[in-house]
Amino acid sequence: MQHANAAVGSKTKVCLRLPDIGRILVQSTAEARPTPGAVMSTTAIGSTDATADARVRQIDMKLEVVVLPVADVNRAKEFYRNLGWRLDADFSAADEQVVQFTPPGSQCSIHFGTNLTSAPPGAAQGLLLIVSDIEAARDELVERGVEVSEVSHGELRPRPLRSPFERPRS
Repeated sequence: MQHANAAVGSKTKVCLRLPDIGRILVQSTAEARPTPGAVMSTTAIGSTDATADARVRQIDMKLEVVVLPVADVNRAKEFYRNLGWRLDADFSAADEQVVQFTPPGSQCSIHFGTNLTSAPPGAAQGLLLIVSDIEAARDELVERGVEVSEVSHGELRPRPLRSPFERPRS
C-alpha cells in the first residue's frame, strides 16, 4: 500500500491508500467532536448558494452511499473488514455481487461490487474520512496493518498515486 503525507491549513491529516480508491485523507479538525450516535463530523460547513434560488426546497438531505469502483471485490471486502468497518450487505446473484460497508460512527456507507459503475478502479477522488482524534485513528489503522503516513501539518500537494489494486495499464 502506498501512502503520502498531507495536511491542509491548520488541520492535521494522515493519508492512506484504500483498495481501488486511491488516496484518502483521514482528517482531524478542532471542530470535529465525538457525539454519541452522531454523524461523521460536527464541522459546520454552510453555503446559501444552493438555497438562494426560491425553486430549491430546504429539506433535510443526507448522503448515504458512495459507490466505489474496484477491480477485486473479494480483496476490497477483506480490506474493509480488516479496518473494522461494519459489513451491512453482501448479495450475489449469477455473476454479480454488491457489498456495503459502513465506517464506525458514520451514517454514510460505501458500495462496491461487480457492474455497479462504469468508472475504472482507482477513479474515486477527494474522499475524506473525518475523525475526532487523528493520533488514535492513525494508531488503530497501523494496528490493523494499514500502511499510513505519519501525522503531518502543512499544505496539501495533490499528486497522482496509483492504487496497488488497480488493473495494470496497457
